[in-house]
Amino acid sequence: MVANRTGRLVIFELPESPASRRIRLSPIRSLGDEANDLLSTPGSVSVVAVGLDLLEIIVCNNYVHHVSRHLVDRRAGYAVIASEILIRDGLAVPDGVAHSPSGRWIAVSNHGHHNVLLFRNDRDLGPVSGPQAVLNTLNYPHGLRFVENGRSILVADAGAPFVHVFRSNGEWAGDLQPDASIRVLSEESFARGNIDPAQGGPKGIDVTRDGNLMVVSCEEAPFAFFDVRELVEQVDPKGLGDTEAESARDAMLRYMDFDQLKMDEATAAIRRATELEIDRMIRSRSWRITAPLRRATAVLRKVAPGWSATHL
Repeated sequence: MVANRTGRLVIFELPESPASRRIRLSPIRSLGDEANDLLSTPGSVSVVAVGLDLLEIIVCNNYVHHVSRHLVDRRAGYAVIASEILIRDGLAVPDGVAHSPSGRWIAVSNHGHHNVLLFRNDRDLGPVSGPQAVLNTLNYPHGLRFVENGRSILVADAGAPFVHVFRSNGEWAGDLQPDASIRVLSEESFARGNIDPAQGGPKGIDVTRDGNLMVVSCEEAPFAFFDVRELVEQVDPKGLGDTEAESARDAMLRYMDFDQLKMDEATAAIRRATELEIDRMIRSRSWRITAPLRRATAVLRKVAPGWSATHL
């Protein structure tokens, strides 16, 4: 899945056995063509499997300052089942996003506010939710990845020649400072790219599945590899959480709750509009003028059932 800030989010499917060393791929699905896709300037993406071939996609929509969530069905060619604006309040150019390995946590690089926000990925998460934890002492956070089964996070700082390491006991909470910083660029390389405060440092970041190797990317270092075994504890990924069916059920319930919330909000809006209209009518001059007629009509209906105002 490729996020393109000047375009859309496109999905490619990789062949299991490539016929040659170089292959050309075409997208099998594109998100962002329709208004209800809720995508605009998508700049970063994270995906977690929730089970039964359902995938949860989280997208940073950079310049409209929100993070959207999309549930897609891989068996139906990655058809979108539901989309929603997931996180909005407090964001200024969300520039990186990552799920924890279990999918229970979502981390968002908050570029304009120089921090990373962590949210518990549960049924209470919504556009106005506040973060459970804030990672501080960052210049311009960009790419980020959970490691150690979600107990640590690596954050690429586009405004410094470092990747910062933040640690927790697995339950992220409060304001946190880096536990360590890894220099990934020489002073000379960083200076060449540091044409403004938000440039020059690492942006893209990923970690191999075994957690041994970190790769970072920026203009001055398209690919740079680092052995992080001394900094990152190797943890057996088995037993990370819920069964496949339970994960899928929880994901579907989240979207059902969101739809119910939207329905409740729409109903409340209709009720407010109706009450306002009734209030305006009662306060109108014509309503006051016809009040005596309405009272007389009510009396006549009581004493002469079947009578109506058309008899006047």
